[in-house]
Amino acid sequence: MATLAPSKWHVVDGQVECQRGHLIASDADVVHVQNRRRCRKCHNDRNRRSAANVHAAEVAARPERRCLRCAARMAPNRTRFCSGDCSTAEHARVQQDRERAEAAGVAFEPLHRLEVYERDEWTCRLCALPVSWFLRWPHDWSPVLDHRVPLALGGDHVAANVQLAHAICNAWKRDLGPAGFARALAELGGADVWGVARA
Repeated sequence: MATLAPSKWHVVDGQVECQRGHLIASDADVVHVQNRRRCRKCHNDRNRRSAANVHAAEVAARPERRCLRCAARMAPNRTRFCSGDCSTAEHARVQQDRERAEAAGVAFEPLHRLEVYERDEWTCRLCALPVSWFLRWPHDWSPVLDHRVPLALGGDHVAANVQLAHAICNAWKRDLGPAGFARALAELGGADVWGVARA
């Protein structure tokens, strides 16, 4: 084995070692790469480092994400929630939505509010004014999930039947359907009922 070893390998006490001190005891400890013999352990270590570097580059290149519950910016290695607390709270809220839909006898699909809010471009679908993501309920202007057709009127808890609204707009709408809400809004002077000029 010693006579076949590359020049960087050396013999110590009659045993061949690579330049990093790994023992080359048999052909199983050698890998052939591009017609050259290399220490298998060194080769595997190099592959692991290369894979780790590729993964780190992929993580760094990921687009900025926000937590599906609190909308806070997340670390690149997080995928849906910024913390275990947010994950637990959001899953509890989805379960609560499921129970409400089952009690009303309507269809249900799991929805994360932030996905709906981003779909609606952070604009209230009731008054057409912008919604601030950093406000929290029970603030009047905080973002909430509104059912176009309320559950009480047989509306389903599905993506097509939910929209972003201000908490105050949603509270004022109550259990009115789309047509009833449009009539009530027109009676009060249109979408500027809050005294805020629309953009």
